[in-house]
Amino acid sequence: MNTLIKTLEYKILINANSAKVWEMLWQPENYPKWTAPFSEGGFYKTEGFVEGNRIHLLTSKGEGMYSVFDKIIENKFLRFKHLGELKDFEELPIEGEVALWSGCIESYELIELESGTLLVVIVETFEPYIEHMNNLFPKALEVLKTISEC
Repeated sequence: MNTLIKTLEYKILINANSAKVWEMLWQPENYPKWTAPFSEGGFYKTEGFVEGNRIHLLTSKGEGMYSVFDKIIENKFLRFKHLGELKDFEELPIEGEVALWSGCIESYELIELESGTLLVVIVETFEPYIEHMNNLFPKALEVLKTISEC
């Protein structure tokens, strides 16, 4: 593994069952709400939540990253493997700095407890983005908690 890649972990307890949290995470109408701290108006495009399918994680301007669903257990676990960048809604070749982080994972584990659902997010990221992730992920998860608990 590239030494510039670091693994970050974020946890939040949400007072809702795992099916509700899953719906708030991945339903197309909910995804832009909790990801707004990263990019207002962000959305995703995919042929379906099926292992091996690609997903485009996009800003409203058509920039972002493309990934592949690596593992999915509905209402329990989802892992992406990030592949490359998008510009003008098109996949760019994997080269330069992108080649250094291509293959990084991002996972969401939902652990149902008596008090709700513990969401554990693991993100492998390129070292220059650590501060950005540490600033925005907790904000995004707080939004997720709010919309899940309604």
